[in-house]
Amino acid sequence: MLFVSCAQPPQAPGDALPQTGYMVAPEFAPYYELYGPQLLGEPISGLCEVAGGRQAQYFQRMRLEIGVDGQSVVFYPLGEWAYAGLRRVTEAPLPEGSRTREFPETGIIVRDEFLDFYERNSGETVLGPPVSAQLDEGTLRVQYFRNGRLEWHPDAPVEQRVRLGMLGQAHYLQAAHDVTCEFRARPVDVTTVQNVEVLASAEAPILYTGEQQMIYAMVTTRAGVPVTGAPVILTLRDADWTLTVDLGRTDSSGKVQGGLQMPIFVPGRMVGVSVEALGLEGVSIGKTGLAFQTWW
Repeated sequence: MLFVSCAQPPQAPGDALPQTGYMVAPEFAPYYELYGPQLLGEPISGLCEVAGGRQAQYFQRMRLEIGVDGQSVVFYPLGEWAYAGLRRVTEAPLPEGSRTREFPETGIIVRDEFLDFYERNSGETVLGPPVSAQLDEGTLRVQYFRNGRLEWHPDAPVEQRVRLGMLGQAHYLQAAHDVTCEFRARPVDVTTVQNVEVLASAEAPILYTGEQQMIYAMVTTRAGVPVTGAPVILTLRDADWTLTVDLGRTDSSGKVQGGLQMPIFVPGRMVGVSVEALGLEGVSIGKTGLAFQTWW
């Protein structure tokens, strides 16, 4: 088990606090200035201590950490982690005549808009080599790289059609759920707060008949302090039905997880999930949304 000790670094006078409530640790500030929230996302943890006593920090899309030499900054291989966890893999049909580039490290080809994004955004450093072909994950086309996942959103404006997936958030919620986290800011009880931030992640982008979906959630104050004892409920909706599920209460790290056994569903539909934290007298104090697709 990997031990992670997370602490919120002090805020320097005049610094603007990100929406997630965490400042970028000084160790990683030059990388954040270089690559920004477009590639890394907002910080979602404070400074962390990982295996071997090294330091790291989670961002929505990436995890940065100090290398084994104790000085260099490296990207954690979140893309390899996520790709290894896929239940099934469906390669996407590819158009002919597109611009391509084969990577000798893995023998895998990157093409089209994914390749454009890769070459414009320091892909060799940030993403590393590809570890998968282009895949269809429900309605989403993706490609996995050593350190992250590119997603294609064809309905978005041209400059936003290719995006980095939120793998930093997913890893922080999923792989670190059973990890002991220590915060300099002590957790607060749900009875003392009126508004919270909710992070959530689904284990599988596609759910097949007979499979169980896992939902992971974390509840914090706007300043990033864990909220303990918060009831979290899920509301699932598709075209024909609505289902409400009690996920449980958050623990001392503000996290909760639970399995979700789906009712009979129509293959090919998107299922929207509202993840909601409750306060006093069952009043909603924060929510977020997820979606996954049902299949055969």
